[in-house]
Amino acid sequence: MLMIKNFLKKQKYIYFFYRRYLFPYFVKQEKEILFLRDFEFKTSVDIGANVGTYTVELQKNSRKVNQGKL
Repeated sequence: MLMIKNFLKKQKYIYFFYRRYLFPYFVKQEKEILFLRDFEFKTSVDIGANVGTYTVELQKNSRKVNQGKL
């Protein structure tokens, strides 16, 4: 599975499609993510230690998203 994930990361457009459209259906929806859908942001910052679930959701209703790393 790790080999497939690494391959997808190298394929920029395929990985974007996966993260933007397919990934949200595979993860359990959290209440905070559903709450974010009600707002629009000019700039959003996601400082997290996981795979970027919130970043994917923030891209839908933000003009600019910065992803920080811990």
